[in-house]
Amino acid sequence: MIVGKVGSGKSSLVNAILGEMPRTSGMLEISGRVAYVTQNTWIRNATLRDNILFEQDYDAELYARVLDASQLAMDLEALPNGDATEIGERGINLSGGQKARVAIARAMYRSGTDVLILDEPLSAEDPHVAHAIFDECIVKLAAGQTRLLVVNSHYDLLARAQHIVMMHDGAIAAQGSYESVLAQFPHLATLDTRIQGDNTKSYAESVAVAAEDGDDDVLQVSSSEHQNVEADTNEAAKAQVVQECEGKAAGQLIRAEDRVKGKVGASVYKAY
Repeated sequence: MIVGKVGSGKSSLVNAILGEMPRTSGMLEISGRVAYVTQNTWIRNATLRDNILFEQDYDAELYARVLDASQLAMDLEALPNGDATEIGERGINLSGGQKARVAIARAMYRSGTDVLILDEPLSAEDPHVAHAIFDECIVKLAAGQTRLLVVNSHYDLLARAQHIVMMHDGAIAAQGSYESVLAQFPHLATLDTRIQGDNTKSYAESVAVAAEDGDDDVLQVSSSEHQNVEADTNEAAKAQVVQECEGKAAGQLIRAEDRVKGKVGASVYKAY
């Protein structure tokens, strides 16, 4: 994990790893295919399913697992047409947490990924949702991949990292195990304890749709997002939602341009 205050150079380090920054010295080598979740989530104007598949072939079993792990399965019930709902430009009809979950699901769905880099996607999530995504996506679904997670919140997850890089003023201030970094930056333990106290909300009030202001396509999600659902119930709901969504027509935000064909009468030419 990479940790540090705002402006400490976390994203710059990620960009350097991706080869997006000029290299003045040293050598950079990445082995395998990389999946990258940006800090500012990128959503294209397409259906939610197309945003996740991103030109990949549809695998129903993998798709269902990804929806479950990324905590998106229950969100589909709140969308007008489930995963066939058209997402506006830059995800205008999704909440910040939903956009982050869509971006994470897209990375999880990519086949043959060797390196997974996530630049603060959990910052948009409530603590219990972030923990669920961490457990189900990063730990379980992405097992076997090299995983690099940038965090600027949810510091209690640091204790579960194999290696931590502490950034400060654009440089690596410390790196190593959680215990060794904590010895140099003890304030992380204080943040850890404070955050754990907020991690007790249930999923009962997770997803709410606000259709006020006369726009049924604009969705808002309540500040409490999801975690505590029984496994069997979640599996059944997930399968039902996916099945129902396949039979629904996409809710379109943009209509196709109308075009009228015909002939101009002789009287028009005569008048002209």
